Amino acid sequence: MNNEKSNHGKDNLKSDILFKDWISKYFKNFSILVAVVAVFNVVLPFLYNSKILQKLMLPILYGTQALFITVIFGIIFFDKEPKTYKKYPRGSNAVMQFWKWWPWLWFAWAMLYVLLTFVSIFESEFFKETVLQKFLTNSKDGIQIILHIINNIATIILTMFFYFLALPSVTEKDSEKKGSKISILFMFGILILIILALTEIALLSIAKNGDQIIKIFGIFYGIFAATATALVIGRLDSQILGVPKGAIIILFIYAAIQPTFYFLIGDTPVNYYDPEYIFKALIITFALISKILFFDVIHWLAMSGRFVFFMDESKKMYDRIDYDRESFLKTADKTEDAH
Repeated sequence: MNNEKSNHGKDNLKSDILFKDWISKYFKNFSILVAVVAVFNVVLPFLYNSKILQKLMLPILYGTQALFITVIFGIIFFDKEPKTYKKYPRGSNAVMQFWKWWPWLWFAWAMLYVLLTFVSIFESEFFKETVLQKFLTNSKDGIQIILHIINNIATIILTMFFYFLALPSVTEKDSEKKGSKISILFMFGILILIILALTEIALLSIAKNGDQIIKIFGIFYGIFAATATALVIGRLDSQILGVPKGAIIILFIYAAIQPTFYFLIGDTPVNYYDPEYIFKALIITFALISKILFFDVIHWLAMSGRFVFFMDESKKMYDRIDYDRESFLKTADKTEDAH
């Protein structure tokens, strides 16, 4: 009987797929390509000393990130829907709600790095003393506010993802209500974002040192982004999902570096050996690799059906956790009193 039970368990797991197997089957070549290109961007300037390359070192870093993020947006937008089950509507509905917002996170990131790429190109020596470069110089504060706004939109979406993962839907009707709440949450986030942007603009108009205002807001937004990212990663670190611990650690480190975003949008460093350039190159490269890992993890969870299992099982656990906790404490207290 034990053998039969063991075999039955193995049969039930045949439709499941581990993360490493998923990557090997679907995204191994793409993930390796991203990692190789990202690392190559960092070491290339030290291997090949070129004045032209030196002028384009930051546009190449930003452009690489913009390119791969745009590709991922396309993959998500045109890919099939995640795996769902009619037998488990509450989990399936929650996953579909998550998936509706998933591509827009990548769209916001793509717009962020496309703008950074163009700004860094026009700030380079190729456009030295041109009307466009003078315009960018005079509009420096405005451009950074726009970058803050785009980055904050991505942070709002991440906050919504945490809401999805923390409070799974119960029924299709409740799922629809939750979808409305999510839309309201997003609009509320946009309202807060507008208020912060207007406050930043007002302070810049009266401040003697605008750079300090940009710095303070930039670091604040970075902490906000780090918190939202860490909350999402914390929910993914669940035994129910089974995400590898190595991936979770890397993603937590990625969350921790979010406050450095402000330092990535400053002036272009003078040369490769400038510590500022090395810092920017390493951070941008690690951020790109981490984003690809984040995509791989979410895509695996959604397409393998593990997300539905998580949403469904989490709700069951939430339904009984208060009762189980109270029962445990009562039993424990009675046992202690008896002794």
